[in-house]
Amino acid sequence: RDQEGGVRNPAIKGQSVDYLAHFNNQYAWLVANTIGDYDEALRRSRQSVDMMPDASGYWDTLGRCYFAIKDYPNAVKFQEHAASMEPHSGLIKLQLATFKEALAREQAANGEKPVAEEAEEGKGKS
Repeated sequence: RDQEGGVRNPAIKGQSVDYLAHFNNQYAWLVANTIGDYDEALRRSRQSVDMMPDASGYWDTLGRCYFAIKDYPNAVKFQEHAASMEPHSGLIKLQLATFKEALAREQAANGEKPVAEEAEEGKGKS
């Protein structure tokens, strides 16, 4: 360790980031799927994505955190990103469908047209 308490060896420092990102993601996933401090889960999930932006599972967790706080537009947005990173993941696609259904129900309850319907209507116009 250096004088400030940091890690000198870059390989160890990188490994520490991986562990911290993993820990944050695990915490966020657990809370988002159960009961707990959803704001803290969201904060930690964002940190894990910031530390390891190429980890599709971390984006999946971020989507789940937004779903837990009923922010369905962001849940769909980040789950779509996870799905684009892992196009063959059935679990990510299933969760995306769940989030889209919740968003459509919310939009219908608010008297809004679901985004999917708006997109379909836009296809016919050129």
